[in-house]
Amino acid sequence: MTQSKNENLISIVIPTLNEELNLTNLLTCIKNQTFGNIEIIVSDAKSKDCTVPIAKEFGCKIVEGGNQSQGRNKGARIAKGEIIIFMDADIQFDTYFVEKSINEFNKRGLDIATTFYNKSNISRAGKFVFSIGDFLKKRSENSNSPFGTGELIIIRKNILEKVAQFDENLVLGEDVRFIRKTASLGYKYGILSTQFTPSDRRIRKYGVARVLIGGFLGEMITFTRLSNAKRLKKISYKLYGGWGKW
Repeated sequence: MTQSKNENLISIVIPTLNEELNLTNLLTCIKNQTFGNIEIIVSDAKSKDCTVPIAKEFGCKIVEGGNQSQGRNKGARIAKGEIIIFMDADIQFDTYFVEKSINEFNKRGLDIATTFYNKSNISRAGKFVFSIGDFLKKRSENSNSPFGTGELIIIRKNILEKVAQFDENLVLGEDVRFIRKTASLGYKYGILSTQFTPSDRRIRKYGVARVLIGGFLGEMITFTRLSNAKRLKKISYKLYGGWGKW
C-alpha cells in the first residue's frame, strides 16, 4: 500500500504548547506512515521546553502559534497540500492511518471529516469520556449541527481559504463551531472508518466530572447568547484544564 512520491501532498498542522513529552511519539508516528508525501507544520505558542528543537530535528516547518485556533489558522496559511489534517500533539495512530483516511476521504467525496476514537489503550475514565464523544459524533453525523472535536480534523484547503477558519476568540468549542460552520455552508462532512488513539492525560489529571462539566459549560457558552460572558468563559476554561498545563 506504499504511496508514490508523486501523489498529492498532504499537510499536517500541529498546534503546540510545551509538548516535548508527546511530540516525539507523534512525529515518529507520522514519519512511519505508508503515505509518503507529507509536510508537517508545527505552530508553536512559545513553548518553554524542547518542543521546538524536537520539531526542528524532525524537519518540520515551524510557525509562531498562539491559542489552538490561531495555531491551526497560521499553520494552514503556509500549508502547500490540497488537504490539511489538523492534529493535536498527543494523539497516536497506526502506520496506515493517513493513507487509509485520505483514500476514504477522497472516495466518499468529503470536504471535512474526523474519525472515531480508538479507546483500547486508555484508562477506564478515558474510555467513558471518549465514548460520549463518539456517541455524539455518530448521532449527529448527518444532522445540520454535526459534532466533532479538534484532536483530528481533515479538510480541503480551498475551504479554509474561501470561507472557514477557526474562531481565534474562542478557547473552548472552537472545533465544534468550525465543523458546524463548514457543514452549514453546504460542504460534505463525514466520519471516517479509521481511528486514532486520543490522550486521556487531561481526564487523569483533572477527573471525569471536571472535564465533562468544563467542556459542557464551554459548549453552552459558545453556542448561546452567553458567548460574550468573559467570566463564565474563564470559569469553563479553568474547569476544563486549559491548554499546555500538564
